[in-house]
Amino acid sequence: MEFFPLAECDLHKLLQSTESSGSQFFTCDAQYAAQGSLTVEFRTSLGHGTFKTAHLGHLSLIHLPAHGLGRTRYTCVAAKRLYRSRSEKEGIPSELIVRRFPAADEYARTLREANLLFWGVSIMTFTYSFINHFATQTDKELPFDIPSLRFVHAGVAVSHDHVTGNNIANTTSIRRTYILEELIDTDDSNKFVKYIHNGSAAPHLQPDDPLYDIAQFLCFTQHVQYHKTGGAVFLSDLQGSKTLLTDPQIMTSPYKIANGTDIFGEGNVGQIFEQFPEQHECNIYCKWFELPSLKEAEYPNV
Repeated sequence: MEFFPLAECDLHKLLQSTESSGSQFFTCDAQYAAQGSLTVEFRTSLGHGTFKTAHLGHLSLIHLPAHGLGRTRYTCVAAKRLYRSRSEKEGIPSELIVRRFPAADEYARTLREANLLFWGVSIMTFTYSFINHFATQTDKELPFDIPSLRFVHAGVAVSHDHVTGNNIANTTSIRRTYILEELIDTDDSNKFVKYIHNGSAAPHLQPDDPLYDIAQFLCFTQHVQYHKTGGAVFLSDLQGSKTLLTDPQIMTSPYKIANGTDIFGEGNVGQIFEQFPEQHECNIYCKWFELPSLKEAEYPNV
C-alpha cells in the first residue's frame, strides 16, 4: 500500500495557477509516497454519506512521519471510499448493498475528492493568518475567544494487485483507493455537527445551540475568504467537531479559478456562489475585524 499525505500549499500559489492539472490539483506524487499497510474493519462502520462510506481503519507506515497522519504504528483512521450507488438489502433494511466504481475511475474520483481537503487546509490556514495579523496590529482588545479549528490530517491510500505473466514482469495495477483521515472522536460532549450547509450562507444551527458561536465564527471565516481573495473562493459545507473539520466544499467564482474549469465537483454550485454576498449576514466577528459589507462591495469578474 502507498500512502500520499495531503501537504499544505500556500493559497496564493493555488490562486495564481491557471492550470487545473497543475498546482491547483492534488496529485499522488511518487516522491512523497510512503510505504505501509492499511487494515480496514468493514464491520465497523463510521457512517455513510451521499458519495462515500467510512469505516474504521488502522494505518501503519514503515517510516513514521514527524507530522500529519500515521505518526504512530497502527494509527486509527477513518477510511473513506467512494461509491456510485447503494441500495437496501432485500428483507434487511439495515444492511446496504454498495456498488463501487471501476478501479481507475475510483482513483481519479478519489483524487478529485481529496482536492477539496487539499484546498480546505490552505484556505483555513490563510484565514487564521489574517485573524492573527489583524489582532496583533490593532489596539482593540478581543471581546471574544477565537475558536481553534483545523481540518483533519489526511491523505490518499492506494492498494495494488501484483500482476505476473509471460509478457509482464513485476507490474502492478490499482486495486482500491481510499481517503484516510484523522479520526474525529465524538461523544455526548463533543458531537459531530454540520455548522454551515453548502446551499446557504446562514448558520445551520439555531441560536440556542451551544455550538452556535462556532457556526457564527465559520460564517465570518467565509466573509474573510471571499473578501480577501477578491470574490474568488470560500469554504462551505463546514462540519466536524469543536476542533476538527472534515468534508468541506470549495465554492468558487467561475471566472477566477482554473480558467473557469470546475475542479471541485457537483457541490460547487455557481448560483449559490453568486448569491453569497446577499445571503451573508455580518456578525460580531465580521464587525470587530472591520470587514466591509459584501452587499456593498464590488469584486470584478477578472
